[in-house]
Amino acid sequence: MNFATLLRYVKLENNDVWDHRYYALNTYYLFAEKYKVGMSAIYNEYDFEKICERCDGFFLPGSGTNINPEYYGKP
Repeated sequence: MNFATLLRYVKLENNDVWDHRYYALNTYYLFAEKYKVGMSAIYNEYDFEKICERCDGFFLPGSGTNINPEYYGKP
């Protein structure tokens, strides 16, 4: 069994060539290790279809951003 996940993106404060980072949540790796499943990272939209053809499931990471509840009809 193999799962795919989108990588999270974080913009770092410095302005040099290494000013951003992509990463997967450690929880996903712990899940994969515990249940002995493969984990594929999707880096960009070009990898998406190719990787999903080989996967049985897909993890969507959440956001650290607090989204305004008015966007989904809540107070």
